[in-house]
Amino acid sequence: IEWIAERSGGLYREEGRDIIPTLDRPEVQEAVADWLTIRDQVTAMVSGPLFLTTEEILNHIAEGEVGIAVLPLWDVADLLPQYPGLAIAPLPPAYFVGSHAVRPSSELAVSAGTAHPDAVWEWVRFVSRQPLGSDWPARRSVAEASGIQEQVSTEIAQVVLASLENQAGRLRLDPQVSRALYGGLSRALVFIHTPQDIASTLAAVQKEAVAAIHAWQEERAAVSPVPVSVSPPPLPGGGEQEIAFLVPTSSYEPVYTAAAEAFTSAHPDRHVTVSFMRSEQPGCLATYVPNNSLVLMQTMVWFSLADLSPLAEQGQFPEDDFVPQAIAAVKWRGRLYAVPGMIKPLVLYYNPYIFRRAGLELPTVDWTVEDILTAAEQIEATTEDWGYLIIGDDVPFLLEQQGIPLFTDERPPRPRFTEPEVLDALDRLHRLRGGEGSIVTPPSAITSRMMSGKVGLWLNVWFDLFDYLSPGFGPIGTAEGPLEPGVTVIRLRPGTRLPVRVGIYGLDREAAHPQACWEWINFLAQQGVTPQHELPALRRLIASEATRQRLGDELFTAYTEALRQDEGAAAHDTTVEDWATWWFVEAIRNAAPGELEAALASAQQHAEAFIACLGPGGGADLEQAQACAAQVDPNHPLAALAP
Repeated sequence: IEWIAERSGGLYREEGRDIIPTLDRPEVQEAVADWLTIRDQVTAMVSGPLFLTTEEILNHIAEGEVGIAVLPLWDVADLLPQYPGLAIAPLPPAYFVGSHAVRPSSELAVSAGTAHPDAVWEWVRFVSRQPLGSDWPARRSVAEASGIQEQVSTEIAQVVLASLENQAGRLRLDPQVSRALYGGLSRALVFIHTPQDIASTLAAVQKEAVAAIHAWQEERAAVSPVPVSVSPPPLPGGGEQEIAFLVPTSSYEPVYTAAAEAFTSAHPDRHVTVSFMRSEQPGCLATYVPNNSLVLMQTMVWFSLADLSPLAEQGQFPEDDFVPQAIAAVKWRGRLYAVPGMIKPLVLYYNPYIFRRAGLELPTVDWTVEDILTAAEQIEATTEDWGYLIIGDDVPFLLEQQGIPLFTDERPPRPRFTEPEVLDALDRLHRLRGGEGSIVTPPSAITSRMMSGKVGLWLNVWFDLFDYLSPGFGPIGTAEGPLEPGVTVIRLRPGTRLPVRVGIYGLDREAAHPQACWEWINFLAQQGVTPQHELPALRRLIASEATRQRLGDELFTAYTEALRQDEGAAAHDTTVEDWATWWFVEAIRNAAPGELEAALASAQQHAEAFIACLGPGGGADLEQAQACAAQVDPNHPLAALAP
């Protein structure tokens, strides 16, 4: 069809907003006659399956059985590295197939009946300047600013840019018009067997196309725009506003209640109610982002967070005032979903009494994970204490720091849960427990061992109990006397990121008073309210002497050195890996003795199925990720809400 349209100069003409079919023009008749002459030379009967997968088609090309195939770029982009002998090229400027060479994923329009056209137009202009999703931005300036061209291969970028250029200015036909023109010609070719059939058959489909397009144009003209009222958001004021503030535990209530009193004294028309029980009237909340990323939050909390970017832009939110690790933890696809309040970087705690009993030197700032595991093995070989406390979520970090990744670097990533080096590393961790039971320490054993001072080394990010043994919380009684644990920074493997736990303040999507909540959570961040032994997220508060005195010199130095060491590390989007790692951690946490390999094999299958379901877009679409998780394993945290 496209060949005939191209050869004849088109199957329609434009007159204003009208589309006039030209299927019976002499040029079209000549093109069909040429097609009739050569069709048997350029077509072949289908043998084998009628429909092939993208990989099957690429295999036929790679094996020299097919020369050219037209395929969607988003289907082949991630497969191209597997076929180094294949090349891709843009479709040429064209009337029909070419008009589908560039597929718009989203469009913005203004209702003809809007009551506030100026306001809506400003909103449309604003949205069009945002890098939304993972598709190529429509604005050149946004595409350049987003760096999307650097995120794909040079070959793919050239094809995309050439396709955009080829189709610039081409009319995108309504589906009904396309069916009338191209569907009509397609039906005509079925009935044309000799040159004598051409004129009469094309005249018939021309008549049908004219009638169909005329009906479509009449239908379009009869549509009246439905008035849409676009009102600006309500402004605060008009009496006292009640702010419901949800905290993660009742132990935080006194800290935030004191802060609320200070806030109310400065804002008499605001009243903050602090509670760890969810209010019937949604407001704002305090919670934590574990291990650097929003994608690891509790699903219910994460999906309830409102996009704060419009408020931040309106209020000139100074991102540079915060440490970069804290800002990175509260952003998703370039949008701000929370205000960072505090940050706890990963550091190493140790029991100096156990080290003395084992005759070992105390840890220093040069210690790596390998040094930690070696010391833990020596402690367990010479004492009755536990060398290192394994809780499960720390295992991927321990493996990564030994140069054992759980995923390949390719896109999409491939899980490596059952690779021999992974199994060997897990066996080493298992031997720290004497090779008995599970690799992961049961919660009851964690409590008893930690509180009695029987653990030599532990990390601080993944488990809240560590705060009770942190400097500043006071000594824990042991047989040798009070325990004051030591703390130091861990030297990271080059190219890896430091796990951090970020305390955040967010707004519920249904917040009754969003502006008031926004003012309250910014007040908390600016005051540096920290209910635990954490650093405030603001740079100026970290540098204050008050923060050093509150934490103590040793913990303050470890925290700040850890953040400094990590600040220059290259950012890498690990969203897909973070979601898929859940199956790995669940396997090592729940596997019965002797069944770890089988559990990891099952985890590998689940992770592979999940990543395959996500497709080339990876973790860009939250609803798709949620649907994929529910499809693969309803127990995955992402599956907690219906798509």
